[in-house]
Amino acid sequence: MKHASPHASAMLHVWQERTAIVARIEGDGPGIPVEYRADALRRFGRLDKARHTPGHGLGLRLAAAIAELHNAKLSVADAKAGAARPGLAVTVCFALPEFGA
Repeated sequence: MKHASPHASAMLHVWQERTAIVARIEGDGPGIPVEYRADALRRFGRLDKARHTPGHGLGLRLAAAIAELHNAKLSVADAKAGAARPGLAVTVCFALPEFGA
């Protein structure tokens, strides 16, 4: 919400797939262009637009590190592909343990 407008909104979706629990947070802000997504997930990575705001560029990287600690995978994408303000969708996929065999 830090980089979105004052009237921005976010939505959380959680569901179970066959082998995973998936959590997806979608926002309707400006999003992150594809060419900058790797920078946003890099430690201390900051996008040029965010350089004038306070912070250290740790948000998404910290979330990815926490996901990794829990054997989950974090990915980012457009919330609404093709829209003028595509927003950002952050998805965390937690693999379910296998029982028996």
